Amino acid sequence: MIKRLKACLQRQTKAAFTILLAGSLFMSGVAVANDSVQQLKQKLQQLSSFQADFSQNVTDIDKTVLQQASGKLVLSQPNKLYWELLSPNESVLIADGETVWSLDPFLEQVVAYDQTAATQSNPLILLTDPTNQEWAEFNIVSSMVDGKQTFTITPKVNSGNIEKLSLFFGEKNQLVSIETTDAQFQVSRLTFSAIRQNQPVASNLFDFALPAGYELDDQRSQ
Repeated sequence: MIKRLKACLQRQTKAAFTILLAGSLFMSGVAVANDSVQQLKQKLQQLSSFQADFSQNVTDIDKTVLQQASGKLVLSQPNKLYWELLSPNESVLIADGETVWSLDPFLEQVVAYDQTAATQSNPLILLTDPTNQEWAEFNIVSSMVDGKQTFTITPKVNSGNIEKLSLFFGEKNQLVSIETTDAQFQVSRLTFSAIRQNQPVASNLFDFALPAGYELDDQRSQ
């Protein structure tokens, strides 16, 4: 189940969502880390919802472009996420608070995962819940990159496919970009446009119903 979960979340994040730090960040040790955690939690606590279109650029370890795509992302606290990649790489990922539903139109298949297990492999889902105890399983460091406040998130124990998640905040605490690095050192960069923060989100966006003709692969009990 874990292998399939990793593969599915990798495809959704990469095909569908080496930390370089200045020496000064390490001088304050735990104090710096704790301060970064609090800064990020405060930003996310002020982000009750996030809606945006995105362009995605995926590169390999040699910086070769593997894929370019576009889609939309919706986050809503607590614990809700909607991710959609548009044609020709169509796929949908829905986290409704209990289950993560992965829809593959090409295979006409839906795979269901327990959301807690998905969170352990994909810190992106943690963005919807700043109070989640799973945050304790990640190291967080804040820095400035190209004039943007950047939070680099890495797991203390590398048990998932995503090895690094970076969040970039621009003016007015607006989340402008997300970057993930996977176990194969492939980097997926999402650049957001048409950003709407703390705007109403239709609650039924996170409701799931099995599409007609689709097969359900339920992995929640495994």
